[in-house]
Amino acid sequence: MLTPQDVRSVQFEKNLRGYRTEDVDRFLDKVEEQLQQNDAQAEQLRKQIADLTAENQKLKGELQSFEADGDMLKSALINAQRMGENVIREANQKAEEIIHRANLRGDDIIRDANELLQKASEVFEVTRRADDFVVEQTDCRNRPVAPFAFSITDSGVIMPVEMARGQAAAEVRAARLAAVMRESFGPNPELTYGELCEAVAVHAAVSGRTAKRKVTEARAMGILAVDRHTEKYSLKGG
Repeated sequence: MLTPQDVRSVQFEKNLRGYRTEDVDRFLDKVEEQLQQNDAQAEQLRKQIADLTAENQKLKGELQSFEADGDMLKSALINAQRMGENVIREANQKAEEIIHRANLRGDDIIRDANELLQKASEVFEVTRRADDFVVEQTDCRNRPVAPFAFSITDSGVIMPVEMARGQAAAEVRAARLAAVMRESFGPNPELTYGELCEAVAVHAAVSGRTAKRKVTEARAMGILAVDRHTEKYSLKGG
């Protein structure tokens, strides 16, 4: 490969009929200058190629990094989606368990309430008098409770009502007991003690023990009469 140094160091033999020395030297100077320019451009191109090669390697590295980040992001999104599905599934399961336990608890509460109401019906009796409700104790084994009354407003609010004591309360109780006995006899003029107790238990919605006490109380109040021969019960004046 011809270099500027080669052109600069070349020498020609002189001849009487050869080229003019000045023209040859001038041409060689131009060739040397052109070669120097070519070398400079070639060096510049080599530098640009080196820079582009380095930039290309850098871009390749960034691309690989982006691809790796993309794979990581994709994996993270998939894991997040799976985790979200697991969270939703577990939340639904827990919600179903809570609802199931609440339903079981609700059944227990209702059952306990019914038992309390049943026990209360064996101890207290509620009857309606006009717009008021009168509550009286029927089981005297516990501490006696004086009769009381209440009313329910149109908005569903329970309001206590002053109730007459003494004779008025006894009259109310006697009238209510007589009504229960009339309902228990129905069309039958006479009933045995067992039949009457069963009928009272049904119509008054009380236990058999409470029904027996009511029959005894009605007889003591003069509401019932007993035939000494047949031992059957009937309503006085009926």
